[in-house]
Amino acid sequence: RRKELARIPATTIMQEEWASGFAGSIDRMRIVMLASSLAPLRHCIVSEHLDGSRKKARPQPASRFVVAMTLKLRSKDADAVALVQGSAMRLRSHFDASTVFRAASDDEDARSCVPEEVRESLGWIVKDLRDDWRGCVLVASTFASLVGKQEEEEDAVDFSEPRDADVASEEARLVIRAIERLGLDSCWEWRPMLDGPKMMEVLGMEKPGKELGLAMRRAAGWQYRFPDGTEEELVKWIKADQGQQQQQQQ
Repeated sequence: RRKELARIPATTIMQEEWASGFAGSIDRMRIVMLASSLAPLRHCIVSEHLDGSRKKARPQPASRFVVAMTLKLRSKDADAVALVQGSAMRLRSHFDASTVFRAASDDEDARSCVPEEVRESLGWIVKDLRDDWRGCVLVASTFASLVGKQEEEEDAVDFSEPRDADVASEEARLVIRAIERLGLDSCWEWRPMLDGPKMMEVLGMEKPGKELGLAMRRAAGWQYRFPDGTEEELVKWIKADQGQQQQQQQ
């Protein structure tokens, strides 16, 4: 079993990174190794209850089912594995070779290399994953090349011959470096620039509602696009965005 695990690139990478303190706790390492080893199941869905009953169940990722039902691990771990796998597939769609190499280079302005909408999407991915985001990048690198590959090519990957660990590790390090240089590496810790009452004041709202929640989410997305932005800039953008939406509704 140890020899089989050694064939999984993420296992080799995580052993090195964990030893250096980069990858976090042993729990983080376990989640990444499970997500990587169950990679062939990442497109599969299971529609059965975990207790084996035949009642209609909500579909769930096959990897989550295996971790919870077969391996009998905690639901928290099963959810984390499914989240890492799903986020890894989203992450792979955001980079091409030129973008990641430029964004990771100290000679380039990372934010000028990555489109605003991609910066926002990366922010949401990191926010959802929290401390698992670096491990997610490692998992993504084991699926197939992180840069310059399309999903249909990925589906043809032969998992009986795993990717070279050194190549996967180098790609993962570049993507991690790019995300760090974008200033998104701890974005889940950020406080909103505008709280609920301030946002209501900016929007001219008398009471909270669905529109307030949507505005708060758009404001968070703006912060992921512009981590160094100011409250004044955000307020200006919100008002312009509000005006644009009102015009579209007319």
